[in-house]
Formats: sequence, structure tokens, C-alpha cells
Amino acid sequence: MAKIGLFLFLLLAVTTLRAEEGVPFPLTVPEALFVSVGGGLRGPSYTAIFDGKGLAYFQVGGKSAEKVILHPKPEAWRKFMGRMNDLKVYSWATDYALPKSAASPGTRWILLLRSGGQTVKSKGDGGFPPEDAAFSQHIFEQFCRAVGDLTGKPFPASIPIAPPGA
Repeated sequence: MAKIGLFLFLLLAVTTLRAEEGVPFPLTVPEALFVSVGGGLRGPSYTAIFDGKGLAYFQVGGKSAEKVILHPKPEAWRKFMGRMNDLKVYSWATDYALPKSAASPGTRWILLLRSGGQTVKSKGDGGFPPEDAAFSQHIFEQFCRAVGDLTGKPFPASIPIAPPGA
């Protein structure tokens, strides 16, 4: 567990450059993946972390908790990376947060994906890629479905957030 914590710290602390827009990822096993979707301290969260060895899946909050280490086959990774390219993850913006004036907080999420020398770091707090509002939730739902397919575990795109004090 300490190695995963150190890996997360280093992964998020290192300054990274986004991939050039329009440059798809190679269809290979990535060097690193960190994806988390959840309502912060007031709701369940779902996290997948790949460090080049195993894919750790965590589900915390709600009525249960789960932690498992998975080992997807190279073909599963190829399919996942193909879906990342279909969704143009390589061109996602760094931040999709809604303005602070928004009435209620939304689903919080973060992505860090490193493959073929390219790194994408993106996050959102109620906002989703791409910025075209008519399609953004649909794209994010497909993204979460791809993570769920890779892990074989639930990875919802929308997390209900409990009101303060609940």
C-alpha cells in the first residue's frame, strides 16, 4: 500500500505536459493510469490505478468498500487505449470544473494517463469533456464505461453526493 501511495504522490506531483492535440495514443499497455470518480467526502468514489505491474481498483463509500488488484491482458489494454483514442482523451483540457457560482457540486473526477511518451492530466468538478455541453456527459459516460470494462468492476459516470450533514 505504501508503494501505491508513493506512486500516486509522484504521479500527481510531477509536472506533466498534455499530449499534442490530435496525437492518438499507441494501442499498447500504458506506462501509468490514474482515474478516480467520486463525490469527495460526501459520496462514494471509484478509483483505478495502474503502475506498470497491476491495476488496483478501489471502491470506497456507500454501503460497501472493495479493493482488488487486477491484471488485464494486453488485448484488453489495446481495446481500452483504442477507446481512449475514439474519445479523443489525448486532447482533453486540464480542467473542466464548473464555476464556483454553480448551485450544487457535481461529480468530481481526475485522470492521468501516460502512454507512448504522452501524458494527459485532466480533472473536473461537475464539468466534463469535451466542452460542448450537448455531448459532454455522453463522452464522459463512455469514458467511465471503458474503465469499467477494463476493470470488470462498476465505474459510474455520475456519483450521487449526499447533502452536508447527511
